Order: sequence, then C-alpha cells, then structure tokens
Amino acid sequence: MNFTIVDGDYNYRELLPRFSELYNDDYIPVTEIMDRLGLNQNTYRKLRRDAIEEELVQPRRTKYKRKTSYKINPKYISKVHHGRFEYYKVIKRIDSKVVYFGYFKDYRQAERMVELLYENDWDINKRDELKQQVMMEWNCQK
Repeated sequence: MNFTIVDGDYNYRELLPRFSELYNDDYIPVTEIMDRLGLNQNTYRKLRRDAIEEELVQPRRTKYKRKTSYKINPKYISKVHHGRFEYYKVIKRIDSKVVYFGYFKDYRQAERMVELLYENDWDINKRDELKQQVMMEWNCQK
C-alpha cells in the first residue's frame, strides 16, 4: 500500500483579516459572518482558532453583548386565571430570580402596588406592609 501525504490547504487564512474585523464587531452574529465570507462550519472554526492564537480576536463567550430588551416601560403585572376567577400578580425579576409581590383581584390594586414598590426601590422586606397598605386604601375607597 502506498500513501501520498498532501499538505493542508491554507487558503482560508487569506480571509483572516476580514474575519477578525467582523468577529470583533459584537453585534454581527456568527451565522452572518459565515454568510458574508462564504464559510462552512469547519472553516469558520479554523479561522476562529487561528485568530485567537494570533490574538487578533477575543473569544466571544466572555464579552458578547446581548441586544437590549424590547420592553421600554414594563408594567410588572400579569393576569392569572384560577378556575373561573382571575387575579393580577405583581412580579419582577431581581438578580435573575423571579420575585412575587402579591396577587390582587383588581388591576388597579396591582397598579397601586407597583407604584408603592417603585417608591420603595422594590424592597422585598416591605412586601407585606405595602400589600396591607394597598388593601386598606382599597377598602377606604369603596
């Protein structure tokens, strides 16, 4: 058996300057880089590896920037159905944890709770006190 050893094709390295320019722009996704340069998955990985070794790029996993949220003014209120009853719950994500601030029978009660929470900087410790205040205000209005 005879084997012929052929050196690898390094023509992909010609794309390295353009690749590093696109890769360093945090808002261009990987799929778009591959489309613009006409790369397949294997060639993309080779270019990325070479660019990191030559310190032309930083790996994205540490500095990739996510797009900003589409919610400009969130209400923190959502409707919940329990049987034939409907409630409004006040929730907010704080430090990647969902925190429940209370359930209310009327949307206006939930809005008032959100107002009070804004004033108190969403303090979890004051949750029960604020809920009682909302319920007392509601009973006085009736």
